[in-house]
Amino acid sequence: MHPIAPKLSDLAKYYMSELFYDEQKSNLVMSLIQNSDDKRLKVLLEKEVKKRSAKAIDHLFLGHFYFELNELESAQNPLEKAILIDKNNTVILTFLGLIYLKKNMHQKSQDIFEKIVDLQENKNYDMNCFLAEFYNSTFQWRKAYNYIFDKCEVKDERLALANFYALDGLRRTSRAVRYISSFHKKNKQSQAGALALVNGNLKINRISDAVSILQEQFKKNPDNPQLIWNLVKNNAIDFDEEFIEKLSKQFLTTLTGSDNNSKPQLPYLGFSLAHIYKELDDAENEFNFLSSANDALWKLNPFDLSNHMSLTDRIMELGVTKSIYTDKKKINENRKIIFIVGMPRSGSTLLEAILNEVPEFYGAGELPFLEQSIISSNILENPTKEKFLEVNVKYHSFLESLEVVQPVILDKTPLNYRFIPIIKIAFPDSLIVNCTRDAKSNLFSCFENFWESPVLNFTCKQDVLNNYFDRYRALLKVYDLSFEGSIYHFSLNNLINNRVQELTNLFDHLNIPFKEKYLEFYKSTRSISSASMLQVRQPIFSKVSDRYKVHEKSLGFLFKDLA
Repeated sequence: MHPIAPKLSDLAKYYMSELFYDEQKSNLVMSLIQNSDDKRLKVLLEKEVKKRSAKAIDHLFLGHFYFELNELESAQNPLEKAILIDKNNTVILTFLGLIYLKKNMHQKSQDIFEKIVDLQENKNYDMNCFLAEFYNSTFQWRKAYNYIFDKCEVKDERLALANFYALDGLRRTSRAVRYISSFHKKNKQSQAGALALVNGNLKINRISDAVSILQEQFKKNPDNPQLIWNLVKNNAIDFDEEFIEKLSKQFLTTLTGSDNNSKPQLPYLGFSLAHIYKELDDAENEFNFLSSANDALWKLNPFDLSNHMSLTDRIMELGVTKSIYTDKKKINENRKIIFIVGMPRSGSTLLEAILNEVPEFYGAGELPFLEQSIISSNILENPTKEKFLEVNVKYHSFLESLEVVQPVILDKTPLNYRFIPIIKIAFPDSLIVNCTRDAKSNLFSCFENFWESPVLNFTCKQDVLNNYFDRYRALLKVYDLSFEGSIYHFSLNNLINNRVQELTNLFDHLNIPFKEKYLEFYKSTRSISSASMLQVRQPIFSKVSDRYKVHEKSLGFLFKDLA
C-alpha cells in the first residue's frame, strides 16, 4: 500500500492561486485535466516550467502530470527540480519517493519517506503505517518492529499486522501469533487479519487453532475463495456433493464471467477442486481443474522465461571469470553459511529440518537476503571485487537483524541455485547443498502445487516448467565443473531408501558427526514457512511418491526429453 498522493485535479484546485495563472489559463488547465487532453496539457505545462520565474509548484505540477501517465523518467526530473526549490514540501517528497520506489531505488525512497515522517512529526497515521509496511517489504523487519514500538500508536489492524509481519520475519512467529491474537480480542478482525493468524498458527504447528479460525470466518463469508482454499487444503471441510456442486458452479461462473476483477479468485477455486478430486481418487477431474487453475495463474502473471535465461547466462559468465575473485582476507565470514538450493519441492525443507537439529545450526528458512543484496548492489551490471564485497556485507547486515546466536546459518532458499557463482565468490567459505529428486516426481509436484508467489509461475505451464528444469540441470553441470567439489548433491530418493547412509555422507561432507536422534526433527516446535510445512511435521516417508503416474499420459510436455 502506497502513501496517499493527491489527484492532479485536486492539486490544481489547491495550488492554482500559487501558479500565477490568469483566469483564462486557469480555466484552460482545469478543462484539459477534466477532459484528459494530455497532449495540450503537456505543451502548456512544459512551457510554464521553462520560464525563468518557474516556482517549485510549476515543476511539481508537470512532474505530477507525467506521474499519472506512469512516465517515471519524465516525472522524476521536474520533481527533483521542485525539491531543490522547496526542500521540505511533503507533496513533492511523496511523489519523488513513489517514483524511486517504482524504480526499485529502495534506499533513496526510504530516505525520502523517513524525511516525510520526521517533517510530519509522526502525526500522519497513514504515512506511519506505510513506512512500517515499507520496512517489511524490503526485509528490514527489525527496523519495522523498532519503529512501531518506539514511534507509533497502534490504532487499527493495519499497523498491528505490520507488527505481526515484522515479528514473523524475525522468526518470532509464536510471539507474532500471541500479539495479533491479543489485538483481535479487543479490536475488529478483518479477513486479512484472520488469514495472517491462520498462517502463523500453521507455521508453528497449531493446526487446530488455524482450522477453528478458518471455520469461523467461513461462516461469515462462505463464498470467499481464499477461505475455501485454506479449508480445503487442510482437509478441514466436508467434501460432500452439495459443497462440490456449489464450488464447481462458482468456478464456472468466475471463469466465464466478464468481471476481470474476479479473475484472481480462479486459482483458489481451481486448486480447491483439484485437491478435492485428488482426495476422492477422481484423477480425470483432478487433472482438469489442476490445468485450469494453472492456466488462470499464468494469465494473471506469466513467467518471463527468456528473461530468466538471460539472467542465468550473465550469472554463469561470472563463474569462469577468475579475475574478479575477491581477497578472502577482506570477506566477512564471522558466520558459516550453508546455502540449501535446488528446484522447489526437491526436499530442501525436509533437509533443513533435519540439519536444524544440530545444536550449532540455525535453520533460518527461506531468506530473501541474498537476492536483495545482489539487486541493491547492482553487481550484474558492474561485477567488480568491490561489488562482491558489498553483497557479502549487505547479506550479513540482513542476518544481524535476526539476532542469531548459532555459528552456522542454514539459508534454505531453493532458487538461490541461480546465484551459485556469486555465492562462491562473495562467500568463499560457505557450503552449498543442492537438493535433488526423481525428475518426474519433482516436476509433477511443482505443477500440482499452488504457489501464491508469481516468482514461481514457471510451474504453471508444462512446457515452461520443462524448459526451466532443463536449464537448472544444465547450470548445475557447469557449476560442478567451475567449482569442482564445492557443491554437494543431496538426493531425496536416497534419503527415503537409505536415510542413515545418505545423511552420514552429507554430515561427513559438512565435517560433523551424524546422530540418529536428528531423525526426530518432526517433533520440533520451531516455525516453518514453506509449501512443505505440514509434511516435515511427520517422520520421513517410507517410499518415494509416484503420483505422477496417475496422470502421465497427460504430462507429455512436462516430461519431454527427460534423461
